[in-house]
Amino acid sequence: MHPAPTVLAGRYRLGAPLGEGGSARVVEAHDLVLGVDRAVKLLSPAPGADRAALRRRLQAEARAMASLQHPHILRVIDVGQDGDTDFIVTELARGGAVSGLLARGGPLPEARVREIGLQLLDALGAAHAAGVVHRDVKPQNVLLVEEGRVQLADFGIARTEDDEIGTRTGAVMGSFAYMAPEQRIDASRVGPEADLYGLGCTLFALCTGETPVDLFAADAASPRWAGVPEALRPAIFACTRHDPGDRPGSASAAAEVLRAGRGPVRAPAP
Repeated sequence: MHPAPTVLAGRYRLGAPLGEGGSARVVEAHDLVLGVDRAVKLLSPAPGADRAALRRRLQAEARAMASLQHPHILRVIDVGQDGDTDFIVTELARGGAVSGLLARGGPLPEARVREIGLQLLDALGAAHAAGVVHRDVKPQNVLLVEEGRVQLADFGIARTEDDEIGTRTGAVMGSFAYMAPEQRIDASRVGPEADLYGLGCTLFALCTGETPVDLFAADAASPRWAGVPEALRPAIFACTRHDPGDRPGSASAAAEVLRAGRGPVRAPAP
């Protein structure tokens, strides 16, 4: 297999790496036609991987993101192939992922966590209305753009209503610490409630700096809630319940709880 070209498709001059994971890597690039900077996701399958299947998944990701024109969803610019190199071109979020912000400065202020949560719920509401379930909501997939705005990125394992590829029954897909209990059993059948679980886990991580693994097991009296600001507990608690039916019925319903800051969850005794 040939290495990726320096200039992709005769248009995108590849630059510094931005991230890598699974079967793809992301690099900064300069669009030589429009004279603007972009991000390019390059397929980089492991030896022996089914490249054709990965290519179909990459193209499905591009279609899912392109169908969701929303200020809080990363915008797709282009998708294609250059020789052996498959790629997606997106907007460039110069602020990086919120996971980096968390790593550099520790837990975020309550107001900032609420702001991020409401933006993500707006994005998820639009995705769910279009029949798209992200299935991998986590701080690494939340990007910082101008004026405090965030965008949801990486729809690489998203499920869509007209998914031509599908997910085999019983498959487990996602990031374990942010994965809803039902998704750990069968990712092929999860609904929007699984994204709300990932959203709750993401907000927990942002306001505590702690890993949210098995947050569904933390009852209202658990000391795990001690680091969560009181006004954020009702929404995070509600979104991370074990039974999907016990979570808010929609992204907009979760946003109402997050805005109100009221609910049955009380701080555990010191």
